[in-house]
Amino acid sequence: MFLRLIPLALLLTAGTAAAQATGSPGSSRDARDVAARVAGFLAALPFHPGVDTEIARFDDGRLAPGYRSAFAHTARERLGAEVGTLVEDMLQNGCAPEVSVEFPGENFSGLPDPTSVQKDFEDSVVLTRTTACYSTDRTPDELLRLYASREVRMEAQSRMEDVYEEDGLTCYDVGGVPILLSPTRSCNDVTRLAEPTVAAEHSQSVWSEVEDHQPIYFKESLKAALALADGRVGLVHVTVTRSTGLGGLEKRLGRGKIEESLRRQTEVLATHLASGG
Repeated sequence: MFLRLIPLALLLTAGTAAAQATGSPGSSRDARDVAARVAGFLAALPFHPGVDTEIARFDDGRLAPGYRSAFAHTARERLGAEVGTLVEDMLQNGCAPEVSVEFPGENFSGLPDPTSVQKDFEDSVVLTRTTACYSTDRTPDELLRLYASREVRMEAQSRMEDVYEEDGLTCYDVGGVPILLSPTRSCNDVTRLAEPTVAAEHSQSVWSEVEDHQPIYFKESLKAALALADGRVGLVHVTVTRSTGLGGLEKRLGRGKIEESLRRQTEVLATHLASGG
């Protein structure tokens, strides 16, 4: 798998080391520092040109360039804030496994005086969050690599048909549902951070198939794996997506399906860890 590695010195202070030795949660100062460093890793990343290209395809190009840029930056800020909050809480208070799905609505970006096209675009944005924790001897980087691996993705997601590398990108073929949902084929630009006590993976969708497929207009995610004070490794995963248009019924039906898929991936990871896979 082609991945860009970004070195980042991330050393927990003596206070955190002492907390790990006693099994107690880390200090709030240390937790904030780790959360800020993970968010900083995200903030320092460039936007791949394909991000704007994909957004521009929505509604035959009716979203203005200024809006497209503003939306992408706002989505990344939201992504960093969400992950930072989850990381800080996990390090300070311990791991609380959970999955959640949110439809932020037509004012997701908070930009003033949105047009009807902008509202339509943002009304189908999906925000997902996953937190989990594992008793394992694997490092955060090893656990995160397994979580994002082809074998776990293929086993966890029933409609996933293939995961492969092409032109330095990580690509996914996802089958459709007859009458209800078109298949998707998309490729992501992936960047990783790997340190002894924390690992992170950022992914941004930069290309998706159009003909006979559902476009991925926008998708950006940030995953983080953390060495916890109790000896376990914690996992945080947040994604912002705008793909197919979602009405009220689709949102009600889709929430459970998305939550089930998110939960399934954490369960498959646990199985692989237990089997030494």
